[in-house]
Amino acid sequence: MINKSSLLSSLEQHLLRQKQDFDKQYQAILESKNSDTKSSMGDKYETSREMAQGELDKLQLSMHHIQVHLAIVQQLNPNAAYQKIDLGALVSTESGIFLIAIPLGKWNIEDQTCFIISAQSPIGQQLVGKEAGDTFIFQNKPNKIFQVF
Repeated sequence: MINKSSLLSSLEQHLLRQKQDFDKQYQAILESKNSDTKSSMGDKYETSREMAQGELDKLQLSMHHIQVHLAIVQQLNPNAAYQKIDLGALVSTESGIFLIAIPLGKWNIEDQTCFIISAQSPIGQQLVGKEAGDTFIFQNKPNKIFQVF
């Protein structure tokens, strides 16, 4: 079984690296935008600045999502015990292992695959509130929940 503490640490490190990458991209675009000099072709200058601003806006939105996801992961207690599936639960099922946390998807750790999903995802909605021994529908087939950590 996947070590939950290692999994959460790995997720946190991944999100911190993404945040650093976005910060670098943001600074590079900001510097480029601010270093553009107004030429005699004013429309070209304005278009370039507008494009840079659009990129900055997209990056800010991505950075916001990363910060929200990072805050969620950092709040999860790797030692918490769960009777019922909820945010932070690691769930072993017939279809695989799921961590109810953030919408990230397939994650490989310790030569195993885990699906990092949000509680709001379709499968997350089916899992939340259930416990070991319960069943849920995945890909139109009933699946059994083996363990909840």
